[in-house]
Amino acid sequence: MARLKYCLFDPTTGLSGSKSVEMKNWSSARSISGSTYEQFKAYLTGGSDFEYYFSNGLNDAMKGQFQNVFKSSSKANELFDANPEFFIRQDISDADMLIDLANKGLLTNHPLLDFVH
Repeated sequence: MARLKYCLFDPTTGLSGSKSVEMKNWSSARSISGSTYEQFKAYLTGGSDFEYYFSNGLNDAMKGQFQNVFKSSSKANELFDANPEFFIRQDISDADMLIDLANKGLLTNHPLLDFVH
C-alpha cells in the first residue's frame, strides 16, 4: 500500500489544491472497515480530492465494497455529515438518498464512486 499526497497548482487560474492518492496492492476485494474506513472518512473530512487505485482489476469489486458502507445508516450519516458538499456535488442531497441508492445497488455505476480505479 502506498499513500501519496500531491500539491497541485494551475498556472492558468492561479489556483492550488491537493489530492490524496491511495494505492492498494490487494489480491482480493476487502470490506471497507477498520483503518481503511477511518482513512476514507479522513479523506472525506479533509475536503481535498482523493482517489483509490486497486491492483488486479479489483476496482468493480471495491466499488461494491464502498457501496456496502453506505448501506449502513449510521455510517452513511456519519460520512455525509463529514463533508456534505462532496455528496451534493454528485446530486446526492442527503444521507437518506445515499442509503437508498446504495440499497438499490445504484452506487457502483454512480459518479460518486469515480474515486475508485
